[in-house]
Amino acid sequence: VLELVFSYLELRELRSCALVCKLWHHVLHGDENSEVWRSLAARCLAEEALRTDILCNVPTYKGKVSPARPRAAVTPPAA
Repeated sequence: VLELVFSYLELRELRSCALVCKLWHHVLHGDENSEVWRSLAARCLAEEALRTDILCNVPTYKGKVSPARPRAAVTPPAA
């Protein structure tokens, strides 16, 4: 039932849901090819985009819809 409800949510909402409890976190992060991630990919990405070489090499639907997170710049200590 949770997967059905989650399949209607956007990425930002799913991230918030994953913080609610361990069960919800496990449902969202346990299977990165679940219906939740397939549904989100279908809504967010054009069919042509899913077939591009770049996205074809991404093994999971979650990986296809999750934006790359920029790494924090390391600031050297002040002298």
